Amino acid sequence: MKTYWRIKMFDVIIPVFKTEPEYLREAVDSVLRQSFSDFKIYISDGTPEDHEWHSKKTLADYDDERITIVQQVGKGISDARNQAGKLGSNPYLATLDSDDTWFELKLEYYNQLLKENPDLHLIWGEAQINQTMKSPFGRAQKISSFGGILNDWDKTLPQHRWFRVCWNALMTSTQVYSREAVESVGWWNPTITMGEDTDLNVKILKKYYDAHQVEASVGTYRVHLNQTTKGGESHGEESGIEHPERPDTFENMFKELKESDSSISDDYWVWLYQTVNAERGVGRGERLQFSMMQGGRNIVTL
Repeated sequence: MKTYWRIKMFDVIIPVFKTEPEYLREAVDSVLRQSFSDFKIYISDGTPEDHEWHSKKTLADYDDERITIVQQVGKGISDARNQAGKLGSNPYLATLDSDDTWFELKLEYYNQLLKENPDLHLIWGEAQINQTMKSPFGRAQKISSFGGILNDWDKTLPQHRWFRVCWNALMTSTQVYSREAVESVGWWNPTITMGEDTDLNVKILKKYYDAHQVEASVGTYRVHLNQTTKGGESHGEESGIEHPERPDTFENMFKELKESDSSISDDYWVWLYQTVNAERGVGRGERLQFSMMQGGRNIVTL
């Protein structure tokens, strides 16, 4: 067994539910190949233990003491993330979905950012979105795009960062949180099965303004039919976990935000409105890929 004695920086949390073995192994391998090795991996698996795709079977030949696999208690991806995150004690939580991957320098780059900016509580970046589609003639075609970056992020006033993230979700597997921030807002909401990351991100950005967007791709996002976010089998729906609705319409939320501070210039409000409205109104990133899988952008509710 490989042994690492240095003080760790990151707890990598991976929720799993009947993930195809190839995908899970690629996800874990992408962590183990990181140029920065000060991390631990916590996998919370809701797959029945006798299922052939359980993590303990998929990763049976992995001999690394940094990997911990536990059977999920509760249901839904939030419960899985919470359980995995609470197993660790390192100061930063790095989220990775079981079918995504990281590029080799991701944690090293994030570590450097955190050393230079210790007050950061949320970091994210761009993801390369990979999908294999079949033509009407049965021919497979690989398609790649990019998502997760918010345009002109640095122009956004700190107190309005949550609003941008609320209306244009970040890419889950690019995110790193301070443990302090996650604990202070109560972890992921276990009563919802979609949008749980956005819910957490909004809570954190309302309380902690220090966040950083990495203007580069830090990993890959895989689009496939078995994703719980794409209509695949989900271990949350039968337990009463619901799909959340936003607290209000975009127009009403923007109006309330603008009325809360009359000292800000009209030019800024025009810019913020146009920027957020444009981003939420375009089938980009994950939403574009979803619409392509289902046969057309018109089926996507924005």
